[in-house]
Amino acid sequence: MSNPPGDPTDPRVKYWNQLLTRPATIQVESIRFIESKIFSHQLVEIPRALALVGLHGTGKTLFLHTLEAAFGYTWPTYAPPFLTGAFSVVLTLLR
Repeated sequence: MSNPPGDPTDPRVKYWNQLLTRPATIQVESIRFIESKIFSHQLVEIPRALALVGLHGTGKTLFLHTLEAAFGYTWPTYAPPFLTGAFSVVLTLLR
């Protein structure tokens, strides 16, 4: 039998509490898109924890690649982003 949602003995609750309460080594608070063929000119504020959801082709991976590029990461164009660490930046930001 699984623990009810929010049960403090549930290990997932422990991880979420750590994510939201421990000081981050580094945290991106916002990204300003100035020139893009995909995103409109805008300031995107990024909360401490963020879930990117949406339909196929709506820019989720591009958004993560934009974060990677800001930190100097690159990825081979032949490999899917999950193989080259597209999420490593996000995970590092949230540690």
